[in-house]
Order: sequence, then C-alpha cells, then structure tokens
Amino acid sequence: MQTIAAILNFNDSLPSSVAASATVDEAVTHMADLGLDALLVVEEEFQIAGVLTLNDIMTRVIAAQLDPHLIRVDEVMSERPALVSSQTSLEEAWHRVNGCSHGRLLVVDGGRVCGMVSLADITRLMVDDRNAMIADLTYYITHG
Repeated sequence: MQTIAAILNFNDSLPSSVAASATVDEAVTHMADLGLDALLVVEEEFQIAGVLTLNDIMTRVIAAQLDPHLIRVDEVMSERPALVSSQTSLEEAWHRVNGCSHGRLLVVDGGRVCGMVSLADITRLMVDDRNAMIADLTYYITHG
C-alpha cells in the first residue's frame, strides 16, 4: 500500500509560503510567479497559520468585491489545515482531504513541514495504482 511519501520529493525546503501579514495581491503575484494554486501561510518564526488557495481568493475576496491590495492573507486564508505524516496511506489521506474545505493536507514529519499535497495529487496516484492492478490482473487472466 502506497503512502503520501510516494507523492513528495523530500528536500530541506518547505512548501512555498507567504507571510500572514502579506496582502492578497502580493500572495497572488507569488502564486502566479510559481504557477501554484495554494500557499502555506506562516506567521513570525515560521509558525503555520493556514493555507491560502485560489478558491479562498475567489470566494472571500473577488466575489465579496474586496480590494486585494488592502486585504491581508490572514483575513481570508483557510485556518487549521489538516496534517498527515509521510507514512499516511493514500486511502486514509484521500478520506481526510475530502473533509477539508481547501482540499489540501500539510505533511509533517518530526515536527517539520515537509510538503503539501492536494486531493488531485492523491487521486492521481490512486488511479495509477488501480490501473496497474487492472493491467496485472488482465495479464494473469489472459495468460493464465
């Protein structure tokens, strides 16, 4: 059974982040520059404050007709992100991420954030696993 570790490329760097005190405009620019749809939100001394997603921006800023140059990230971010370890099974992670409004899980090992995975990341790997199993079974059935 595969785990979240299969998704992550572990290294010493944290997921891309933005300061909780930054404006939404600054966060959007950072997301666009990196081609991301979510950022880890951090407070002073790199304490996790939450996650900012494109959905947060669309529903809490754009749809509410707020000025992204004036609104701080911590006013619109998703708070209390769900946490998993790199050894969490894909199935368990899939169930946990489906319960999250922002569709992201922070991966924490030994008290250190080592990644962020999305529902799409988890589902993609689960589908690949199932397709491989189907191919193996098909071969077994046809070649007996």
